[in-house]
Formats: sequence, structure tokens, C-alpha cells
Amino acid sequence: MTQTTDLALRAGQNLKRLLEEKGWSQEYAEERISNTFNNGRSIRRYIKNGINKLDTIQYIARIFEVDVMEFFK
Repeated sequence: MTQTTDLALRAGQNLKRLLEEKGWSQEYAEERISNTFNNGRSIRRYIKNGINKLDTIQYIARIFEVDVMEFFK
């Protein structure tokens, strides 16, 4: 795997971790994200396939009220 792919997958796994930490269901997070940022992707797909666009990670970080770096731990 390339480093980019590894980071995308790590971002997806950290999204899952953030959901658990916030106590949010995938459906609730999906609703919050899709209210203003509907690009046809779902939370489940981000968790499974990763998040490969920085602007998407930045947007989701704002929704979760966390620093972008939380997605790359």
C-alpha cells in the first residue's frame, strides 16, 4: 500500500473512533454531515474505504469539533 492509501484508511478508522468517543451513531453523523456536504459518500464507506480528500477530512473535523490531526493519529 502507498503512504497515501495508508493515511486514508487511518483517517477512516479514526472516524470510527471519534464516533465511539462522541457516542454518535453512524446515522446521526451521516445526518450532520449530509446537511451541508453531500458528496454521495456515507460514513460507513469512509470507515471501510478511508477518506482520501483533505477537504473532506477538514469538513468532518469541524463537524466533530476536533483538530484535523485527530484523523491521522
